[in-house]
Amino acid sequence: MSLVKQFAEEINAKIEWVRGPQSEIVELLHYNNLHMAIGGYTSPSPFEKKVSFSRPYLIKKIMVGAGDNQAVPEKIKGEKVVVADHLVALYVRKKGGIPVFTDSLSKGNYLLAASEDDLIKMDVKPTDILLHKEEFVIAVPKGENAFLIKLEHFIDRHGRAKE
Repeated sequence: MSLVKQFAEEINAKIEWVRGPQSEIVELLHYNNLHMAIGGYTSPSPFEKKVSFSRPYLIKKIMVGAGDNQAVPEKIKGEKVVVADHLVALYVRKKGGIPVFTDSLSKGNYLLAASEDDLIKMDVKPTDILLHKEEFVIAVPKGENAFLIKLEHFIDRHGRAKE
């Protein structure tokens, strides 16, 4: 939200927050009743025919991490991987790993999967094993090219955040 506030200040615009399901917000954008929408839009998107999207402002990576003394395999096929989230467990399974559930993740001598940011916060070294990547984007009406360019320059100047 602070990204939107900073951008609005830069272009001297007033923010009016509108909440609703993504599909309804996309319709409002499509008919030029809103200038932009943020909040869970990722690329690629099923809404690309109705609206345009900015470059990613946030990249979220779900990675496998390893404890200090844990051997790091090239692949996780057949390996046990500690998870605390059902969606992360799905990503582990898709790569052939065996998810082992826990209530809360902590550093140990085992493989675990979480967002790259969470691994770093736990002082767990992320490996090169990427399970999933989401690129969060801002939606704008089609045809608003000058506005989109301004928004993308703003995103570029403020750096693309990684979760």
